[in-house]
Order: sequence, then structure tokens, then C-alpha cells
Amino acid sequence: MNKLDVINAMLASMGQAPINSLTEENSFRDTGLKRLDLCQRRILSRGFWFNEETRTLTPDAYGIITVPNDMLELRNPRGASVLYNKRGDKVYNRSQGTYLFDGPIKVNLLVNLDFDDLPILAAEYIGAVAVHEFQTDFDSDPQKMRELEKRKTSAWAAFNAEDIRQRAVVLAQNPAMNRLRMYGPNLQ
Repeated sequence: MNKLDVINAMLASMGQAPINSLTEENSFRDTGLKRLDLCQRRILSRGFWFNEETRTLTPDAYGIITVPNDMLELRNPRGASVLYNKRGDKVYNRSQGTYLFDGPIKVNLLVNLDFDDLPILAAEYIGAVAVHEFQTDFDSDPQKMRELEKRKTSAWAAFNAEDIRQRAVVLAQNPAMNRLRMYGPNLQ
């Protein structure tokens, strides 16, 4: 699934003919692209196996750390006593009350990816949500809404199951999990 597929699904929900490219003119195209972008950013801000990264951010010559362009959310490492926040386009150190940093910091980020680079199940779910919301904005035909709701629910079930599977792989590779296995064979 790519952006064009999602836009064409939006158009089909309105009884419109499909377009052949995202540059082709259509009165609903730009609204559909904006809806897709909003849905993607909102959903990916929850954090999934494919968009969580640990990065080291380095201050510039003035001691300011500018947030990366692809960052959706900044999360502090687990157990960290220092609290960092994204404020505007800079990182703020809440524990010291300043935007100034003496050196690099290590943080967890949730990043936004290009829609076409998303795992297929993520793209399917985000696309289903975007089409459903698009239809709600314009038509809200009850029968169409029920069908789109079913698609969205089905896509979420598959996507969520994959997220759980992927996180289990990461958990199984965790050294703490090996220590837990010593206490019983059923902890796998």
C-alpha cells in the first residue's frame, strides 16, 4: 500500500474516479494527503517496533540541541533522572531548567517515516484510519462508515498482533529474560 492507494480509497469512498498519480489534479487530493499525514503522525506518536530509536543528540556551538526533523516524540531513557522535553524545535533540560547543554545526550525518539517506508501492516492500518476519517469529514454515509470501521478494526488487529510479535522478539533477546528463564521453563 502506498499514498496513492490510500488517496484512491478516499476518492472511492466519495464515489470519485481514481487518480493515476499524486500530482494529478483532484478537488479532494490535498485534503486527503493532509488527513493521511495527520493520521500517520498521530498513530506513530504512540511508538511501535519500527519507529523507536535510541539516538545521541549533540549540542551546536552555542550549547543548543535542535530536534531532528523526523522526530515525533522525545522519550527519556528508562530510569533516567534527567528529564528532557521537546519545546518548539529545541530540547529542554527540565532538571536544570535550561536549553543549554554541555555535551551530547542519549534519548529515545519516536520517528516519523515516509509512508512508503512503513511496514505493510502499519501502512494498512494508517490508511484505513485515514480513509475512515476522510469519509467522516465529507460524507458519513452510515453503510460506508460501517464498512470502513470493519476495515479499520481488522487492520488494527493485524497491526497490533505484529507489534506484539516484534516486541516479543526484542524481549526474548533481553538478558533479563534469560535470568527469568532460570526460574521456570514456562517463562518463554
